[in-house]
Amino acid sequence: MTAVLAVVACAGAAPAAASRTDQVRKEARTLAREVAAPWGPDRQYSNGEFVDEVGGHSSYGEAVLGYALISEGIREHDAEKVSTGLRAMHYATNRYSSANGAVSVFQNMAVGFTYRLAEKRLRDDSDWRSIRSTVRSFMRRQPLVRLRPHPPHFGNHLIVESLEVVNFVRSGLTSSNSSAILGPDRGRNYAAARDFVQDDVPHLFAGDVVRSGGESTLLLSDPPDKPLAYQGLSIGLYARAMELLSSSGKAEVALKRALEASWRLVAPDGDMSYFGRNQEEAWTLAATAYAARIAEKLPNTSPSQRTRFEALARRALERIRDVHLGGPGGIWPIPALRIDLRKGTDAVDHGGFAPYGGLALMFLNMLADTEAPRDASGDEVYADRSGAAVLGKGESLFAVQRAGPIWMAVRSGPSVQRPTDIRYDGGLLLVKRLQNDGTWADLLPTRPRLPLHGNDSAGPLIVRNKRGTAVFSGHRITPHGSKGLTMVGAYRALRGDPGIKHFSHERFRPVDCGAQVSFPARGGDVVENSVFLRRTGPYSTGGGEVVSGGTRVTTDPPARVVIEKDYRSATDPDVIRARLRWSVDADRTIKVRICTA
Repeated sequence: MTAVLAVVACAGAAPAAASRTDQVRKEARTLAREVAAPWGPDRQYSNGEFVDEVGGHSSYGEAVLGYALISEGIREHDAEKVSTGLRAMHYATNRYSSANGAVSVFQNMAVGFTYRLAEKRLRDDSDWRSIRSTVRSFMRRQPLVRLRPHPPHFGNHLIVESLEVVNFVRSGLTSSNSSAILGPDRGRNYAAARDFVQDDVPHLFAGDVVRSGGESTLLLSDPPDKPLAYQGLSIGLYARAMELLSSSGKAEVALKRALEASWRLVAPDGDMSYFGRNQEEAWTLAATAYAARIAEKLPNTSPSQRTRFEALARRALERIRDVHLGGPGGIWPIPALRIDLRKGTDAVDHGGFAPYGGLALMFLNMLADTEAPRDASGDEVYADRSGAAVLGKGESLFAVQRAGPIWMAVRSGPSVQRPTDIRYDGGLLLVKRLQNDGTWADLLPTRPRLPLHGNDSAGPLIVRNKRGTAVFSGHRITPHGSKGLTMVGAYRALRGDPGIKHFSHERFRPVDCGAQVSFPARGGDVVENSVFLRRTGPYSTGGGEVVSGGTRVTTDPPARVVIEKDYRSATDPDVIRARLRWSVDADRTIKVRICTA
């Protein structure tokens, strides 16, 4: 291999060292080095595929992690990392590498980034020259998958494919294949990608803007439920696309509104992807931090916005270090893997160390190469003070509240489109309590990915054994200061045809030891509500009470408790479900209190 250090030296100076005051960039570089450290020849098969204790076969993983290692290796003058990344990229672009011939826009995006970077910085590298023709051939045959002029709906894959198209076309390569991105319609494809970023995204989200605390906020995620992991991913990808296309105007406004929402929704410990699929993934933190830095640098960003965005980036990077850093792949994709690798694998959404660690490293590298504005400062996120924020609308409606030592998140749900995935459920999602040492303790795990039980919800539920089950679904959330939140809504069918549609409400009140949930029940109803608890040892039940994993659940009136085991959550690999059931004789309010044990 041609010496990479020499190649870098003659290809242009490496980015200037981070200033002492740029804590975000300094931390991103440190984290990137630590995440990349384990990835070398001993974690790679001879064909370039990575060893992955969690994920299976995935050319997407090799492409994304390969690109990230090449970028990291060039910046750090690490020839071995560059060589490892190039071997992975050769695997990812070999004609027979993709499983079942499927096209992955994430794979293609990483290939496009790699080609342009390598042509600029590795033109004299023998390893790059040996695979260049394979990469070019791969690029010349890739078709458009989703992107069309002015698509009617948003999806994060559309931003990914827009980045793919921009890099492919800017590479200067062409193709005679009429269906390829680089084919005769490449100019039209490029225009579609540019217009999607600059015009279509702001247009598609124009009706989703919500005022919160006097500011306009936006959940820039996949509708209608808008999972929070994709909020982070989408704004990171969108910021990168804006940077490549020098976008401003409407796109700039949309990005800032999304970051305003993220600044409000993030928990005091940096947790920011606590409902929907891909919960608690490390890449959503890295992507958010990168997007925040890009927004800080935009010319029309106000000083107060810069302060908030800087604080958001710092909090995201702190959580990566505190919760995700380490393991055989340098970064634990989700916290549960750190606790139990075998059980935690069940809580991962079809990925592993290579694809998900690669995405995190990719965004860390982007951040590490991005200078801060001169006045970058800010440490406080919204959750550092008492207050409540209501975000999203319709099926994405949720709220967060800080009241003294308690922080909680509630969601209107459950999802209409994903009724079998309880990670999209409504009700009380998280309760965190401030400890004497200044850290935050989770009283609840995030909702589990497995097992599935058909249409499911934690409730409140009204059960008609032969006819079906109705679930409460919120339409509006109202904060009441230190008294908590009220969610107003109605019951609807979850399973079968229970014939229950009456209006109701659910209240969430912070208490010194945790949080209390209460809701009305009518005489004659059989009512059920579930609470998920981590299982770190023996659990106990009795008298309508459950104690497990440092959390105590008490009920008034006392509930009949049924325990179900072997649930898998992104934060905890071993979770139990306490099904609480009441047969109600007369109208009354049911209370469930969740506290430290």
